[in-house]
Amino acid sequence: MQINKLLIYILYNIIITYFLVITYFNSFYKDIELIPYYFSFYLFGNYTIYNIFKNKQIITLQNSFNVFGFLYSNFYITQMIYSNSKIHSNYYLAMFLSYISIFVFNIFYLFTKKNIKFSYVNKYLTLSKNNINNLTFILFLSLFFCFSIEYYVLFKKIGVINYLVASRASKSLLLAPYSRLSFYKLIIPLISIIALLLYVKYKKRKAKIVFFIAFTLTLFDSILSASRSELISVLLPIFYILEKYNIITKKILLIIAISSFILFGMWKSLLRASQVEIYYDSEFNTWYKICNNVLNSNLPMQFGKSYLDTIINIVIPFTNSEPLSRWYIKRFEYSIYEKGGGRGFSGVLEAFMNWGYLGNILVFGFYGFLMKQIQMKIYKNNDFFEIIYMILLISLFQFFRSESYSLWKNMVWFRIYPFVAMFVFAKSLKINLINKRLLH
Repeated sequence: MQINKLLIYILYNIIITYFLVITYFNSFYKDIELIPYYFSFYLFGNYTIYNIFKNKQIITLQNSFNVFGFLYSNFYITQMIYSNSKIHSNYYLAMFLSYISIFVFNIFYLFTKKNIKFSYVNKYLTLSKNNINNLTFILFLSLFFCFSIEYYVLFKKIGVINYLVASRASKSLLLAPYSRLSFYKLIIPLISIIALLLYVKYKKRKAKIVFFIAFTLTLFDSILSASRSELISVLLPIFYILEKYNIITKKILLIIAISSFILFGMWKSLLRASQVEIYYDSEFNTWYKICNNVLNSNLPMQFGKSYLDTIINIVIPFTNSEPLSRWYIKRFEYSIYEKGGGRGFSGVLEAFMNWGYLGNILVFGFYGFLMKQIQMKIYKNNDFFEIIYMILLISLFQFFRSESYSLWKNMVWFRIYPFVAMFVFAKSLKINLINKRLLH
């Protein structure tokens, strides 16, 4: 077994060394600022392999965070090297800030050893047989409610064909009058992963039916919206469940993961029925362009304001706060704003805009501490925190492509709060909602 581990390390480093040597000689601009870029392939790659062997699991919060961070940091830089494009100094700064954020996240994750205990509520956070039956039925009712909202918005008001053939910007305009009803796009994937967990962990056959319906609707919505993020939001926690509970092997999981990454690159060209191409412009390239535009301007320091707005909006859903993503598009891409389009932002850049380099250390150090706390709680077979863990998995890529306002407000109001409400309701009921008259 130890020999197999050693062979994997050796094979990875040989492949990476070959790739980086080719990359270096292919690069017209051999800037000294690229040294961290080359070093990152060794550091993050070997550390991720180490974590997989240590935890005996591929899909974890830490590994997934590192993979997303690595892709956002390095993918576009690699493209620029191979196209012999001059890399702007602001791109190097954004890359360096991303590396700092990933490094600090892992340091805090690694050295957080003490688990904050809530012994007085631990029993309440685990499901009994009655609770599982009740939660399954609540998921079914919630799914029916969300589908009714989706049917009203897409089929009755907009028209599914009109929505399908519209451009991305036009889709946003079509949905704008119904923005407060579009929560179904976030809650349906949540229902699917909770239902799958109940089926796999507790063998609830009714939960399997709920999962297949919810997953089918999620797939339908992602195709309709040409949205890779909606598909990621459900696939990653599904892979987590299938791996953790030994439904699929790690080899099969790796094959699926690599195939899915290629599919995501082909996604939009397949949906447009155009020539099949593999590209990730909207995922990685735009991230660097946003960073460049902001860093190239008179940087408006926030001094904690954007995070205070986030906290307020987690408690109060409707305020006059303007998220940084909206501030950005109004200032730098106003024509897209006028058409109803949008852009993401950058959690890495937001931290820097608040307190400089210290902001990246504080914010991503806190994220590392938070995720390690949740990781330690699911080791104790805690159903509540396992679902919170999967909600974080759904949202991990947004730690890089969104500011805290959009990330946490959407996650809390449309995923965590609905789940907590369903969980508490299922625990509070003294009767079994699934009885012989209802579903047997």
